[in-house]
Amino acid sequence: MVIIPVCLAGCGGGGGGGGGDSIPVAPTGLSVIVTAETSVTVGWADASSNETGFEVQLRTGTAAFATVGSTGAGATQYTANGLTTGVSYDLRVRALGSAGNSAWAGPVSGVPSTGGGTTGTVSGRVVSLLGGVPIVGGQITVGTKSTNSGVDGIFTLINVPLGNQPLTVTATNYNPVNTTIVVDAGVNDVGDIHLTGVGDGPPPPPIL
Repeated sequence: MVIIPVCLAGCGGGGGGGGGDSIPVAPTGLSVIVTAETSVTVGWADASSNETGFEVQLRTGTAAFATVGSTGAGATQYTANGLTTGVSYDLRVRALGSAGNSAWAGPVSGVPSTGGGTTGTVSGRVVSLLGGVPIVGGQITVGTKSTNSGVDGIFTLINVPLGNQPLTVTATNYNPVNTTIVVDAGVNDVGDIHLTGVGDGPPPPPIL
């Protein structure tokens, strides 16, 4: 008699699909988003729906890749900190999964720099405190960068150095505003900047 084993539902199997689990797809579009004096930020597109996270590795020259950090599921960027200014780093990323890990995406190269990689964008809107009327033609200065508010009082300043920067806003027939903001890499939206008109007196008390 020949006995043929039959695997019924629920029986185990070495190296099987893990209850329907599959290896996640590697991320796509890996690129360097921004560099700062001692860091490099890489970004990617999440091409999978079942990853448990992402692993990021880096190396210099022909050295072996080493894991520098990881993220949770659904992440699309990572910043490697504590790097040396002026040194070129190769970075690669892969998706992690319960059934195994994806192939590596990359590498891409980034160089921490004190040059053009250390700037951000500042945007916002200039309006009057009384009535919230947009102010067109106001002058906005952040650090050494200046621009004027346009239609609807909106302004955008690019290539603003990172860190604490003085912000000054002036407009004809309005009292100036002087403050300090922290500029990070990427877009910094400061929201509405309210100017009081000359002769308007002190701002009205808050409405409770």
